Amino acid sequence: MKKPLSIITATAILAGCSQSTAVKFTLTGRDPAFTDGKYMYIITYAGGPETIIDSARIDNSSFAMKGSWPYPVSAFLYMGRGADGEQISDSDFILETGEIRVEKRNEDEFILTGTPQNEFRNELPQKVAGLRQKGLSPLRTAEACDSLFRAVVLENRNALALSLLENELLTNRPGRELLPLLDSFPAAFQKHPALLGLRKTIAGMRADVGTSYADITGQTPEGDTVSLAATVRKPGNRYVLLDFGALWCGPCRAEFPNLAALYEKYHSRGFDIFGVSYDANRKRWLECIETYGMRWTQIHQGFGLHPRQTQAWSDYTLGGIPSCFLIDCATEKIIAKQLRGEALAQKLSELLD
Repeated sequence: MKKPLSIITATAILAGCSQSTAVKFTLTGRDPAFTDGKYMYIITYAGGPETIIDSARIDNSSFAMKGSWPYPVSAFLYMGRGADGEQISDSDFILETGEIRVEKRNEDEFILTGTPQNEFRNELPQKVAGLRQKGLSPLRTAEACDSLFRAVVLENRNALALSLLENELLTNRPGRELLPLLDSFPAAFQKHPALLGLRKTIAGMRADVGTSYADITGQTPEGDTVSLAATVRKPGNRYVLLDFGALWCGPCRAEFPNLAALYEKYHSRGFDIFGVSYDANRKRWLECIETYGMRWTQIHQGFGLHPRQTQAWSDYTLGGIPSCFLIDCATEKIIAKQLRGEALAQKLSELLD
């Protein structure tokens, strides 16, 4: 039986993975879901625009890549590109030296395994789930998760740590609070594109708790152009939840029924939702709306674009999805972010019951 890595054990294993270490990797996978004739792509967005690191054609439902990169980096695996592209795993993975494999975690989810940082990353969801099962209040649970991620960052300070800073800590906390964590990375890492990108993102953050929201426009399923501002300023609305999600995102699917229930309970009291979809094509988007009974405003900002290429992603400094921001319509300011499940229900009860 494989023993789970503790944070301390992971620190010892990962200590040698520095920004200055060139990566030599292989990445392989086989599954009936992989379409022959399409290509698999390794893509990174670390510190700037989309960069294709490597690609390989799928034959007999399998693919293989072998290559190198100047430094370990957070990356994504895609089957196909553009509007037909499909992200293979719900989250990013760490491109590092070693033999990386694509494996199925369950019927709907792939993970990337085989190297130290990826093995440790794959165990984090179980650690988070353990915290959530302790019966703590939503606030205490969020604080415990925050402490876990901070510990991983401080004890590792590598490509995985930068990924957690962007996708977990920056998503949940005001950006200025994270600058000391960035400063704590060793000198060799200060020039890593991902770290430089995080500094740039924090310096340019437009929407955060305590600030005015940034407006968003997009197309509804009916083809109408609508804006977040119109929903915030709609007569009778008191609080609006700006929600970013997609059908391909497992945690999003888990949260959609909760949003539908809260919408039904509080809509008549002034609660509304403005949904921004990052589904890759119109068919999947409409399937999502119908499957989860989304009666609130839903928009899309363009099929064929990666979420990171949209203005909303930049304005709200999204590290990933699901992501949400609660807006007070009276002040037009963001009063909370990343409230999900019981935490969102508790907040709405405080505001509207």
